[in-house]
Amino acid sequence: MDHGSPSNRRRLWIFDDFLDSPVLALGSGGGSKTLTAAETPSSIFVAIPFALQHGYKYFSLGHERSADTGQKSCEKTGEDINHQWGKSLEAEVLISDYIQEHLVSNLTYFSILKPIYDVLIFNLLREDLDAVWDTHSCNEAKPWCKKCPKCAYVWLNYMAWLPKEVVDEIFEGTNLFDIEENQETFMQLVGVTDQLPFECIGQADESRLAFEMCHKKGLKGKAMDSYLELNLNVNIEETLEEYLIIDTPANHFPNEIFDFILPQLENNLKASQEYVERYANE
Repeated sequence: MDHGSPSNRRRLWIFDDFLDSPVLALGSGGGSKTLTAAETPSSIFVAIPFALQHGYKYFSLGHERSADTGQKSCEKTGEDINHQWGKSLEAEVLISDYIQEHLVSNLTYFSILKPIYDVLIFNLLREDLDAVWDTHSCNEAKPWCKKCPKCAYVWLNYMAWLPKEVVDEIFEGTNLFDIEENQETFMQLVGVTDQLPFECIGQADESRLAFEMCHKKGLKGKAMDSYLELNLNVNIEETLEEYLIIDTPANHFPNEIFDFILPQLENNLKASQEYVERYANE
């Protein structure tokens, strides 16, 4: 928001002690073992009064296509277990349809990033390097604890797709490949364990592609050595064909908004392909 040109900024503060309550102990008869904060759905419904007050037609979030795939498959049913299901297209359509059917008929909820994967999103950041300083993804210690799956995933992709000197300044020169707590995490990220980290991260092939790009750029470290020992034989060209794309948006995605952003996405898609080719052919 600080690097854009918003006409208005409206903020919500939510104070909730539910996760700190003894609800699991009190309700042990149900067999529940963990609590989950449904942040996205609850935020959307709480914000609806803003739409009514100011006449907004759209709620647009930044949920990427990579969030549509889970981190593990259920052994008994074969179902996808997705930590970030609330960010998935399936959830998005359900919530948008519910709002229009039961609450506000002319309010559409959608994600402006849903037609693209993380690969293109990280590449888009090269156009706004100043804004990268204001990003954060860590749930442990803002902006970066440097030792959790989200930090490892973002740092890996920042190193792959952004200038190294920029990433080094943001992460204070720390090489996350060498941090002991990250070794298992990086192996999980590339999909050689029984599941991906149960966090909001991209798919294994995207992490493998990022490792390949980091290797092409000459980045070294303990986790990189472990990755190279796996000898996964990643085909960069085939991976790009799958993930460096602009998908046709779902029916609820407003046509006028997609038509507006499509030229920018197409220009960046071409620039991203050229960026990869520059390193992949070396």
